[in-house]
Amino acid sequence: MISCAIESASAAGLGRLFSLEGLPAAAFRLTASVSRGERHLVFERAELDLAGHHARASGRVAPRLNWSDSELEVEIDSPDAAALGRLFG
Repeated sequence: MISCAIESASAAGLGRLFSLEGLPAAAFRLTASVSRGERHLVFERAELDLAGHHARASGRVAPRLNWSDSELEVEIDSPDAAALGRLFG
């Protein structure tokens, strides 16, 4: 299992490094424990803070983000859901 932390002043800027468009230009911090299962990446206690909005996730993601073979449990805690939506346009 690997524990990691990623912090950036702009999710959009970091997203472009991985060819991910549409991420907000807002500060974020991501911490997670990740391991490789037989056919998945397994996330435990992944926590995201995006401009004061928080999400927690646990589960597994199939290679190449094959969502049909993935399973995630996600909890979102936002002080203002409308403000969170505006971050994504």
